[in-house]
Amino acid sequence: MTVRQKLTAGFGVILLILVFLTITGLREVGVIKQALEENSEKNSLIQRYAINFRGSAHDRAIAIRDVAASVSAEELRREVAEIERLAAFYAKSAVPLDQMLAQDRTLHPDVPRLLAAIKATEAQVLPLITKVIQLRTEGRREEAQQIVWRDLKPLFVEWLARINALIDFEENLIQQRLAEAQGTATGFSTLMIAWTVVAVLLGAAAAALIARAVTRALGAEPWQVKAVADDIRSGNLAADIDTRGADPDSVMAAMKSMRDGLLKVVSGVRASAQQVAVAAVEIERGNQDLSARTESQASTLEQTAASMEELGSTVRQNADSAQQANQLAQSASAVAMQGGEVMTQVVETMKDINQSARKIEDIISVIDGIAFQTNIL
Repeated sequence: MTVRQKLTAGFGVILLILVFLTITGLREVGVIKQALEENSEKNSLIQRYAINFRGSAHDRAIAIRDVAASVSAEELRREVAEIERLAAFYAKSAVPLDQMLAQDRTLHPDVPRLLAAIKATEAQVLPLITKVIQLRTEGRREEAQQIVWRDLKPLFVEWLARINALIDFEENLIQQRLAEAQGTATGFSTLMIAWTVVAVLLGAAAAALIARAVTRALGAEPWQVKAVADDIRSGNLAADIDTRGADPDSVMAAMKSMRDGLLKVVSGVRASAQQVAVAAVEIERGNQDLSARTESQASTLEQTAASMEELGSTVRQNADSAQQANQLAQSASAVAMQGGEVMTQVVETMKDINQSARKIEDIISVIDGIAFQTNIL
């Protein structure tokens, strides 16, 4: 695997653990939220309604007792008004509780049963309260008190007991849901700690493996590789490169091989430079010899030029002589006819002159060639 693949795999595992923890956390938080919402929106609300029931029933028991014991019409009227207020207060909790039972089918099945028992006792209490008020209004005080102590007292006790049973039941549900939420939170905390430890261990293992892979690929620590690279970049090829324990395919080993190759190249260039220097000295000596020879050839050419001038003078003299001979030949044509032998000598002389002219022409060609080579030099 490449270093990039190892890094991706290491961090990928850690990210997967984080994603798993996040999903698990959201699920557990959802469970806790559901338990808390059930407590606040259902159980606690039902318990609060039941507490209102209890307060109303308790206060009405006191108020009906006071009605039976009242000694004046004003006191009776005041206690009756209190009973009506407490009944209205009771109804403010009873109506929404009935609506909740009718709409929410997820409530515990014991809640409707407990509420039905409360209503059954309530159905027995309310007519007796009305009867006591009626008897006391009619002035039948003793009969009203008898009903209160004989009939209403045990019914109020039963009523309050059944209301308390609903309150206790909801309290138990609340504590149960809280315990479940706390258990879920505790389990999630334990799971978080466990997976965090796993993530830390996996991260440490991945970091160690990646560091080992990087170090193995580099052949040394990154700062050491950088130092070697800086030495090579600055031209210091004599720096020591420690590759003990390094992988043959590592960067450090490759840099050492590159350094050794550069040393060979530099040594070759240095030897070639020395050879070039020797060749340059030899070329300089050859140039000096060529210069001396050129000077010598120039001197020779000067002498040749002087000889050519003398030869040119001779040629001109020969030409003059040829013209004079021609004139003599024309003037002595008659004599030539008479002196054949003299003419033959003249002809031979002309042939000699012609041959000399050809030799002169060859000499001029040689001089032109020498002059052309001199120009080239």
